[in-house]
Amino acid sequence: MEELLYIEVPTPDTEKVCHWLQQSWEVDGVAKASTPDGVQLIAEGKELAVFTWSVQRTTYVKVFGWDDGFPQAKGICRALTAALRQEYPNRYPVPPEIKTGESI
Repeated sequence: MEELLYIEVPTPDTEKVCHWLQQSWEVDGVAKASTPDGVQLIAEGKELAVFTWSVQRTTYVKVFGWDDGFPQAKGICRALTAALRQEYPNRYPVPPEIKTGESI
């Protein structure tokens, strides 16, 4: 078993991320089956597991491969990272205005 991807998704809504993986995320040429915490990808008899979990109001996604030689595993991980970043972008609050001459 090999970890192929470990990524933080900036949302506390892990169920929403899991549902997005299962229903909206598309992977060309790969069969996708829902699991309780993510999806299983199957191609040419090889498998990848994509799953979610939450710690301290942050969602995490990991991808594990059981067999060497899953077709385009690195490309799938890059595409998943890009899709997650597009669907769940980082949103940083605007910092407060600092008045010059005052101590912060």
